[in-house]
Amino acid sequence: MNSVSASTLGTVAESGTIDQQLLWADQHRQNKKLAKQALAQEEGVNRLQLQRNLANRSLIQGQENQRLQQEEDMAAFAEDEAEENYLSDQIRQQQQAERKSLKKSKIKTAYRAMVSPFRKTTSAALRQYWWNILKSYGATLILINAHVFCRFVFGESLFCKLGHEWVENKKLIAAKTTVGQKANKFLEAAGDSIGILEAMLLILIDFIVLALLLLAFVQFIIIFAAPIILGIALYNLF
Repeated sequence: MNSVSASTLGTVAESGTIDQQLLWADQHRQNKKLAKQALAQEEGVNRLQLQRNLANRSLIQGQENQRLQQEEDMAAFAEDEAEENYLSDQIRQQQQAERKSLKKSKIKTAYRAMVSPFRKTTSAALRQYWWNILKSYGATLILINAHVFCRFVFGESLFCKLGHEWVENKKLIAAKTTVGQKANKFLEAAGDSIGILEAMLLILIDFIVLALLLLAFVQFIIIFAAPIILGIALYNLF
């Protein structure tokens, strides 16, 4: 009886040990499973956090790129606007200069048309002065010099240059064709050439006249002043 009890107790002890081992193994599996689940959950959380970080970083990068793009667009717009304003100012200034030039051209054309009859008259008079210089015994030389003086004072719009009085009535004032412009240029060159000769001749004649006037003045001093000087000398002598 004692032997049966001992074997029975041993069997019970062994069965308790096995149950504990099974329980421990089951708990170990559950702990391991829980650890895996916790690790998987942690990995999921880390992965989700990483995705959120990447999303935030992408969002921040996108916002930064958008800001940079907006700044570039604003800078480009400001540059385009400045260039457009500059071009507008240039066009406005060019238009104003063209209007001023056109206005000056119109005024100059109107002035020339107004003084053209007077210039033609003085040119015709200058031609007559040259033609009559011998008939008048050089008296018209004074008028020729007066014409030259007036040209320097009042300008060529009223008194033509020497030599141009011969081609003045032959110019095509309103010539717009190429032939007319070439003809006017040829007449201008011819007038300049004649003017050089006339200027040289006028200087020569003026020099001769001045020399004659100086000689006459000296003769006047000798003829009229010498007796007076001689009489004063004799008076002081006696």
